[in-house]
Amino acid sequence: MRNNGLRKLFAGLSAACIAVAAMPVVSFAAETEVSSVVGDANCDGSVDMSDVVLIMQAMANPNKFGLGGTDEHAITEQGWKNADCNGKADGVSTDDALAIQLYLLGKGEISSGKTDEQPPAVEATKIHLKNTSITVEGENATVEGTTVTITHSGEFYIDGTLDDGQINVNIPDEKTDTETVKIFLNGQARALLLFLLQTLRIPR
Repeated sequence: MRNNGLRKLFAGLSAACIAVAAMPVVSFAAETEVSSVVGDANCDGSVDMSDVVLIMQAMANPNKFGLGGTDEHAITEQGWKNADCNGKADGVSTDDALAIQLYLLGKGEISSGKTDEQPPAVEATKIHLKNTSITVEGENATVEGTTVTITHSGEFYIDGTLDDGQINVNIPDEKTDTETVKIFLNGQARALLLFLLQTLRIPR
């Protein structure tokens, strides 16, 4: 009876194994956040000697441990970004491995050397049309009589009306100043331009 029971149990386990083997293989990719810690070359979430080792391996044997290397533990794209940590933002080198070692010994700091600071915003220039005269608040626009000339890229806000005059755009050196001139028309200035476009049948 005991042998018969074992045979039934074995047969049941075999059937279960066959059923599992016949099921389609489904893989689930876990959503994991890749470490972007400065100095964390192996992206394990911490900075230690293993990061130093990986940087040195990537430098000494790039085909195996560098970006796109054949080894399963080769440095990744994010790891390469993290590895640039000597504060100079000059690319990965043995200096970065040294910087990590000094950091671990409490004799230095690690930093990407990059900054998220944006260049200071240039304030828009305001051009006021006052029937027979023009005034300008800001830079890169000059007035001569009832003609205003925009001489540099930037943002220009125009308001008011002009009885008789011109608004010119004249960039002296388009090779060095390749940005866009943006003109914003407010109130009556916009209405006047739309009227002229309709009158001259110029497509907008």
